[in-house]
Amino acid sequence: MELPADPLRAGYYCELDLLVWAETHYGREFVAFLKRERRPIGLLLRLAREASIVLLPGAGFGGPEWSVRVSLANLPEEAYGASGRSCMPRRATM
Repeated sequence: MELPADPLRAGYYCELDLLVWAETHYGREFVAFLKRERRPIGLLLRLAREASIVLLPGAGFGGPEWSVRVSLANLPEEAYGASGRSCMPRRATM
């Protein structure tokens, strides 16, 4: 995933808006499903429980409700690909 240039980014974390990402990759219908059937914190808890990936709610840092804050400081660079793939939905019903 390409990160947009941001002169204010510290380089040790990034925020991703999951609804923007979901619409780009899966369409508006999937976004409507997420908003109707899930809560952002539920997705974060499920990722932690099932994939041992801990992300922080972006809303706690002033971001959108469906954003997440990803630390880029505590793993080797090659480990982030596996983490990202773990976040991808395995099926449309998440």
